[in-house]
Amino acid sequence: NVEGAEAGKVVTTANNVKIVGHLNVPGRIAASASLLYARNLFAFLETLVDKTTKTLAINRDDDLVKATMLTNGGKIVHPSFAKPDQQPYVEPAAIPATTMVADASPKKAAPKKPAASKSPSSKPKGIA
Repeated sequence: NVEGAEAGKVVTTANNVKIVGHLNVPGRIAASASLLYARNLFAFLETLVDKTTKTLAINRDDDLVKATMLTNGGKIVHPSFAKPDQQPYVEPAAIPATTMVADASPKKAAPKKPAASKSPSSKPKGIA
């Protein structure tokens, strides 16, 4: 949908820009998206296999594996899926001595606003 496009033709402009006028763009997008998804899934699964022994070898230190692994040994290991009392232990990162730390003194909480109440007359009459 650009100026100079012609349905079913490839048009080359004066400055050598090619405009491809595909007839069935929605049909082409589904195939491209499916191919891209398949390629990405294959690349992910390929990282889980040892190339020399051709066996499953999950590297649990890999960032992508950490982000996608939900359970391990019957326990939930992904922090987004664990219940608050079952959060996996994560070693806190050491803070370098040169890091500036903001004032950590306790702050006064903002006052809570009262909840807005709806009056019964806000409903139109005749609607249950």
